[in-house]
Amino acid sequence: MPIACWTVAASLTREKRAPVVTRVAATLSVIGLIVGHVSGARAEPATGEGAFASAEVQATRVNEGFGAVLGLHAGWETRAGYRLGGSFYDLLNGTPLPEQGSSPRTLRTKMHYGGALLGKNFPIGPVGLGCDVLLGVGDVSSYTGAKNQDSGASLYLVAYPALTFRPPDLRHFRTQLAAGYRFTIPVRDGGTDSAPLGGPAVSLTIGVARLWGRSSSR
Repeated sequence: MPIACWTVAASLTREKRAPVVTRVAATLSVIGLIVGHVSGARAEPATGEGAFASAEVQATRVNEGFGAVLGLHAGWETRAGYRLGGSFYDLLNGTPLPEQGSSPRTLRTKMHYGGALLGKNFPIGPVGLGCDVLLGVGDVSSYTGAKNQDSGASLYLVAYPALTFRPPDLRHFRTQLAAGYRFTIPVRDGGTDSAPLGGPAVSLTIGVARLWGRSSSR
């Protein structure tokens, strides 16, 4: 986990593009901090044992363009703060959007990926800092504005390490801010280049924690 965290930090430091991602990062940070503040006196320490399920809204870069990604997660978190589960991500806005006017042949990207989610949360008072790593596989294809598939699907391996910040839980509800970098390795060429799918990402996750577990006593 520490190696993955340092990898994320170095990748984000070298990244000098994607101003849209930077603006979205600031917005998600404000939303996450507001949610953590509103929890107030009813907040619980950012630790516990039990199942979790959550949805993630992610701003990222795909093929040099802005990408909006929806992620779904489910799994189990131990009393020591280790997380083990599964994740699935779907690109919502079909980037990139090349300048081809209103032609129905404008190409868009269709991207999905998912796999095993591993993580560790380090509680610091009422909040938590940690690191998550997604290891899995994905597919990418291109289609026209008319939703007609234009190429076969290309497969790729994906590794997405991320640094996380978790405000205090509000009863069983949890929020989490994350910043990471998506690494991809092409596996099978189906007609769509999967090499430029890697890029930085920032996200806000909202979910339900300890569905069948219990809080840690302090």
